[in-house]
Amino acid sequence: MLNDVIERVNQARKKAMQDPAFLKSAAEHEQAIKHQSTKGGAAKGPKSLAQIYSQSSFGNTENASVH
Repeated sequence: MLNDVIERVNQARKKAMQDPAFLKSAAEHEQAIKHQSTKGGAAKGPKSLAQIYSQSSFGNTENASVH
């Protein structure tokens, strides 16, 4: 059963590799991926806890409800 699936996929791959329209589309897709991966800015690292909680207030505040 698995061998049949593998064989069908392999036949479809061989057929696609002989199709000029598929090859053109694959080349365009490759260029789009390259453009997308080089377009990004500086890589952002993980946020520190200080950055995550910078907008939060802890402890006694005027607006805090009594528990």
